[in-house]
Amino acid sequence: ALTFNNVFNTSAFEETYGYDGELGAIYTPTKTTFRLWAPTATAVTLNLYAQGNDSEPTSSVVMSKDAKGTWVHEASGDLDKTYYTYTVTALGETKEAVDPYARAVGVNGNRGMVLNLDATDPEGWEDSERPEFENSTDAIIYEAHIRDLSVSPDSGITNKGKFLGLTEENTTTANGIK
Repeated sequence: ALTFNNVFNTSAFEETYGYDGELGAIYTPTKTTFRLWAPTATAVTLNLYAQGNDSEPTSSVVMSKDAKGTWVHEASGDLDKTYYTYTVTALGETKEAVDPYARAVGVNGNRGMVLNLDATDPEGWEDSERPEFENSTDAIIYEAHIRDLSVSPDSGITNKGKFLGLTEENTTTANGIK
């Protein structure tokens, strides 16, 4: 049982709902598999849109309950750059939501977008050298606001506030780091 005397049993939950597969819009040129982990949901509908803004859905389809609390729908055809949301009914409420596993989003992040990630690789991507990691904790990850990183008048950056500014050579930060 998942609960006993109103106490949650973690191991029973993991055994019943512990899904460790891929989630989100899993794209191929011939089909896209949409998979959402929503174990408390009683119904999930996939909504497809042509645009990332306030347009109406081009189609909606009820998803099927699947393994370990997931919901799934396989859509045939090339859905590259198609926007989508889920309408989820859970705990007595129905709400439209963005896929928490989306790899790309539309205007203001209000819709997920199916994306052929291979098409986004720059020329020579496969040949570029990457650091080798023995442990994920070896990674050093920075979070920075593009404007804050590039706005200094002394930076030498021409395209301030733009990603393009971070590709410019012979620039510097406020503390002199090149």
